Amino acid sequence: VLLTLTRCCNQPCHLACPDDTSAASAPGLCGSEVSYPAPGVSGSCGVVDSSPSPGSFFPVGVTLVSASGDSGGACSFQVEVRDVEAPVLTVDALPSILWPPNHRMIDAHASWFSSDNCPGAQVHLDSVTSSEPDDAPGSGDGNTSGDIQGASPGLADADVSLRAEREAEGAGRTYRLAYS
Repeated sequence: VLLTLTRCCNQPCHLACPDDTSAASAPGLCGSEVSYPAPGVSGSCGVVDSSPSPGSFFPVGVTLVSASGDSGGACSFQVEVRDVEAPVLTVDALPSILWPPNHRMIDAHASWFSSDNCPGAQVHLDSVTSSEPDDAPGSGDGNTSGDIQGASPGLADADVSLRAEREAEGAGRTYRLAYS
C-alpha cells in the first residue's frame, strides 16, 4: 500500500480588505482610535500585516490602510475620521456703542479668539446688518445712505465703518457683525 500526502502550501495569497470605514473624532481630540476587522485571507499568505494597525490613532481626514502578506498578496482600504466638534469662537467689537447719533461714520474693529481641536480653524465675517433701514422714510435719520461700509463678507475682515445714527422715533439702531 502506497500513501501519498499532499500539502497545500503553494497556493497564491489573496487578501480581501474590509470596506472603507468612517468614525467621529474623539471628544477634545483631532482624531480617534479606530479598530477594524482583519483582512480576509485565502491561500498561503504567511503573516499578514496592516498599517496603520487596528486600534491606532487616526487623524481627522482620510488615511489609507495597507495590508500585505509576507508571502505576497496585498489590499487597501480607507479610514475617514470626521471632525464633529465645532470650534469655539468669541468676538468683541469696539466701540460697542456708537454715540452720539450724529450721522458720522465710525470705524469699528472686531477682535476674536478661536480654539479648535484641529489646527487651521479660520474666522471670517459672515455679514453686517442693521436693525434699521439704511435711509428710513422721512427725515428723522438724517437722509443718509451707505450706513455700512468697508465690510468684506467671506474674509477675515475685522474692520468696518458704521454710521452713528438712529431713526428719530426708534428705540435705537443696532448693528450686528456675524462671524464664523
